[in-house]
Amino acid sequence: MYIRSAQVSTPTQAREVVLSSRFPPVGRRGFGSPYTQENWDIQTAGEYLNVANENVIVLVQIETREGVQNVQAIAEVDGIDGLFIGPYDLSISLGYPPPSPDPHPQVEQVIQDILTVAHKAGKKWCVFLIAMFCTSGTQAARRAAEGFDMINVTSDVGAMQSGLATEFKAAASA
Repeated sequence: MYIRSAQVSTPTQAREVVLSSRFPPVGRRGFGSPYTQENWDIQTAGEYLNVANENVIVLVQIETREGVQNVQAIAEVDGIDGLFIGPYDLSISLGYPPPSPDPHPQVEQVIQDILTVAHKAGKKWCVFLIAMFCTSGTQAARRAAEGFDMINVTSDVGAMQSGLATEFKAAASA
C-alpha cells in the first residue's frame, strides 16, 4: 500500500505526512474500519497495525516552487519513501502553462533536477522511488527510460476517452 500526499513543500510538512501515515506508537494515523484487516486475511488488529506500519510506502508530491527549493531536505526525511512529481501544478507554480503535452523546457530541467535528487537519496532499507504523472504511453515510456520508478501512464479521463473512442469506432463500423 502507498500513501501519496500532494503539495508537500517543506521538511516539516513531510514529517507530518510520515506521522499521519503510520499507526501508534510509530505515528498518529487513525484506525478507522477493520475492513482492510479482514480484506487482507490478517487475524488480529494488533497484527494489522504492525503489518500496515511495516509495509506502507509514503510518497510526497513536489509541485510548488518552495517544494523544489526544499526537495533535498524533503527527500532526507526519515519515513519518506519517494517523491512524486505533479507536472501540471509544478508548471503553474513556476509560472509556466500546464504541459501540452510536454512541460516547458525550464520545468523539464526542474523535473530532471528532482529526478537526480531522488536517485541520490536511496535509503538503506528501502528503494527510494521517483514517480511522475504522465498523460500518454509515449510520455510514460520516455520517463521510464529516464529512470522514473513509478509512472501514471494516463489519466482516468484519458483512459475513458480512448476506450470510448475505440468502442464507438467499432460500433460505427458494424
